[in-house]
Amino acid sequence: MASLGELGTPKPKVADSFGWFGTEVRVNPTLTDIVLMDFAEEASKIDEDSPEVLGFIKKQMRLVVHRDDFDAFWSTALENGQDSSDLMAVMTTIVESTAKRPTQLPADSSAGQPRTVVTSPDVSSLPDTEVSPLTAMDRTALANFSGRPELMLVADRAARERAAERAS
Repeated sequence: MASLGELGTPKPKVADSFGWFGTEVRVNPTLTDIVLMDFAEEASKIDEDSPEVLGFIKKQMRLVVHRDDFDAFWSTALENGQDSSDLMAVMTTIVESTAKRPTQLPADSSAGQPRTVVTSPDVSSLPDTEVSPLTAMDRTALANFSGRPELMLVADRAARERAAERAS
């Protein structure tokens, strides 16, 4: 069997931080947008009315916040009355910031990607109605992935699979 060579691309570790009620919190240095892919996959397995949802959000925040800063981050969130939507906004901001960081261009590369015209809406093809199989969690995931078609596709597929399971 012939080897295809080394396919992995080394990436620098994240060295970001953010302000959190007067403290500085570091971002997990190994954070990538794969966290959102895992989030969408795991979210598809949880019923939005289940008590597991709250534990799920805390588990995902542990992937975003540096492990040495997590306990202080969490206790500060509690002290300042933060709720799950506040934490989701923090997670989304951090992951989007990390995922959009520019990479170094090779010497023979252009200065940027060409502008393209968006020809399709950033929404699921599933209907968004009262009888829609999309749950509130599915709609939130899709909204958080706006501008990230590959992640919207993952969330859309997960929503379709969950809807099919409910129908059968």
